[in-house]
Amino acid sequence: VRKDERELPSFSVAMRKTVFGEGAERMVHKFRFLDDKSNSFIGPKMVAKESRFVDADKSYRHRMDYHREFMRTQAIASEMASKFNESIDSLAVHFSGYTAFLAKLARAPRIKFLRPLLVETQDLDLGAFSILIEPMLEHARYEKFNNNMGYVKGQKRQDLLGDDLASVNLAPDAHVTADEIKGDGLEAIEEGSEEGSEEEDADEEECDLLNSAISKPDVNTASFDFKDEDFPHAFSHFSYQMSKGSLMVVDLQGVFTVCPNGTRVYELTDPVIHKKKSKRRFKRWTF
Repeated sequence: VRKDERELPSFSVAMRKTVFGEGAERMVHKFRFLDDKSNSFIGPKMVAKESRFVDADKSYRHRMDYHREFMRTQAIASEMASKFNESIDSLAVHFSGYTAFLAKLARAPRIKFLRPLLVETQDLDLGAFSILIEPMLEHARYEKFNNNMGYVKGQKRQDLLGDDLASVNLAPDAHVTADEIKGDGLEAIEEGSEEGSEEEDADEEECDLLNSAISKPDVNTASFDFKDEDFPHAFSHFSYQMSKGSLMVVDLQGVFTVCPNGTRVYELTDPVIHKKKSKRRFKRWTF
């Protein structure tokens, strides 16, 4: 048993064939554990997730590849969320004595990703069968806070790239065609042009928290008017900064919960991670 695996007792399980929810990549079914003696449901309500692009009769290894990708993505997002929460807590050091800000900081939401579990079952028709499950979030309060194509809840999307291109002034002798300007602007950048020296690459590939970037702003001019809904998008920005531009966690969705002790938490699942194509460190990873 590897350190990231844990043995659990054997149970009978039940999964509805009817799709409970459906996204661009995944289908969700209701899932429960069963008590073998009473044949009744035990434990919390769960959901089982499977790919829209992997048929049930695919090989065991094929299905495991999908589960591995899902769990890798969610595990990396969860690690970044932990560092994001730690960085919020660390702000108190920079504002000791400013009671109004500290009180607001204590109520700042934290980010948490659900921890998925891989269940192996024996199916009469399919044989050994792996199912990816996680706790069920309250469906009525489930929201999408941003997506992987620019949407941010509560904000009007801005075509920033279009604005930038519109403001570009070309010199009279610039050899750029109108078709090139109309294109996506990315094909003109050669793959190798992004890579610097080996020392620069090694430095950029260190995914550490940028504590040195945290500084104490001028409290006479700083605005403390942050809102709960700012935090998911702030986390996406943080993940990009923390990874030094190598990764960005987006497509944040789930529920916003106020716990009995007053802690405010965004419980999230199914994130998407963008990665910088030229980074050798993440070349073998897919998200």
